[in-house]
Amino acid sequence: MKFWLAFILLSPLLLWQARRTRATTPRLPEAQGDAFGLAPPTRARPCVCG
Repeated sequence: MKFWLAFILLSPLLLWQARRTRATTPRLPEAQGDAFGLAPPTRARPCVCG
């Protein structure tokens, strides 16, 4: 109950903070040079963790 009350009361503040952060974060320029990788392109394999 207390969690939802805090969530409802704080959500406008958190949304404002998120928008402000996104607007003021500097954008990095596109990297120069050729794009390259260390491994040849292969088809994706599923990762099984367990």
